[in-house]
Amino acid sequence: MGQDTPNVRAVRPDKDRCLVIIWRGGMERLVDLSDHIAEYVIFAPLRADNALFRNAAVGEWGWCGVAARVAKTLGVSPRMWRCYESGSHLLPETVRLAGIGLDAQTGAA
Repeated sequence: MGQDTPNVRAVRPDKDRCLVIIWRGGMERLVDLSDHIAEYVIFAPLRADNALFRNAAVGEWGWCGVAARVAKTLGVSPRMWRCYESGSHLLPETVRLAGIGLDAQTGAA
């Protein structure tokens, strides 16, 4: 990766379900994730648990945050997970079922 490639240096939880994204160059951006978190069942734990949302962290190589953990848990790459989230690729049945299992396991804990 070149030095001019934008990537995330840090994330900081803000009010409600917002994150402040701090880019490597120092620029900050507030991102409201509430609609996104509300739309996908897999993110139900983030809707219900303030402490869990406050644990947001930068993913591998500074390219993502929470999605990296979800992708790793479901056995897909963060890049592929972003494709599923954006709707540019169909979610495979195996990943969908793994997500349902993850939701059930999280709900049982």
